[in-house]
Amino acid sequence: MRGWNLTPTAWSILGFLSLQDRNGYEIRQAARRSVEQFWGVSDGQLYPQLRHLNDLDLIAPTGPGSSAATTWRLTSDGRTALREWLRAPSATTRARDENLVKLMFADELGRDHGCRRQHRLHQHFARDPGARLAVGGRRVPRRGTRASGLGYGHSRPLLHPHAAHSR
Repeated sequence: MRGWNLTPTAWSILGFLSLQDRNGYEIRQAARRSVEQFWGVSDGQLYPQLRHLNDLDLIAPTGPGSSAATTWRLTSDGRTALREWLRAPSATTRARDENLVKLMFADELGRDHGCRRQHRLHQHFARDPGARLAVGGRRVPRRGTRASGLGYGHSRPLLHPHAAHSR
């Protein structure tokens, strides 16, 4: 990979332009409809990033127009950069979620409380469809599936602070 040092907003822009030519407003609307829950596209960065990507020849205007109304297209170099980024390993994501901390120590309050805590955790993830995280090397499943061992009687081996060191 060429070592593009792009922001998450820039990678998102390249991704949206890989689907179709768009102006800045259309990119922002597409982000709101799709990736906003888990990968934000900042309003304050969108237009500066479009200019930066243009300076790097990763995108180009499709024709003349004012800067706000400019429709952008992905260049050949932009498509190559996007494909390299998509193939590259992703950075590890760390989630900070109070529900998971409470679940880790729920055994302290007994089986009934642990089961209620697990149910509330499922509700938490059901309300946030973009929530994805790894816990103890396992993925917390989406709504409508079992929690793969999260909860009472399983929280200590899976979520215990020293679990990673005991494997």
